[in-house]
Amino acid sequence: MPLLEKKFEKFEIKNNISNLNSLLNFKNNVAFFVFPFKNISFFEKWKLKTYFEKSKKPFLVAKGYSSYKTIAVLLNSPDPAYTLEVGIEISRLLKVKLITFYCIMPKELRTEEEEKELENVNKIITDFENIYKTSMNFKILEGNPVKESLSYLKEFNSSLLVMSYKRRHISFFDPHAHYLIVKKCKCSSFLIPIEEAND
Repeated sequence: MPLLEKKFEKFEIKNNISNLNSLLNFKNNVAFFVFPFKNISFFEKWKLKTYFEKSKKPFLVAKGYSSYKTIAVLLNSPDPAYTLEVGIEISRLLKVKLITFYCIMPKELRTEEEEKELENVNKIITDFENIYKTSMNFKILEGNPVKESLSYLKEFNSSLLVMSYKRRHISFFDPHAHYLIVKKCKCSSFLIPIEEAND
């Protein structure tokens, strides 16, 4: 049985949380948290940055859509294969279309490391298409990752964005692309924090 189907076959809402601060220290056995971005105060929305920096559990940033027509997987990730696997399982559970995309600088501005990362993502896409016998609807976006991601997501109404990221401190002088995408996009997002081996 696939990972998510096994995890959610007995799915239930365990608790309602009155204080968003308590989520980071919540001890119950839960699969993920829901951050109700649309229906909270301006000051509470600032706590999203704290979630990005400290959350060890996956969390859904809900922006109001009751159903999703597309699962959009961003493969700029410390673990793109795992992120894609989660996105595929969600799309199969919800029986909706899957799209995948990756943001990179224009070819003339890329480093050797960026070229290797793109090759790795292309290989992952090919491998998954061979395994699942279906297209991953993969698209490469060139340019600023925040700007290009937001522009691309506008093409898909009622989508759920799935992405993973490495936890770290976020500041004005050290921005986090994934955080900015989630904060600015109109769709809901499912975030998977990836820990370092020594975390």
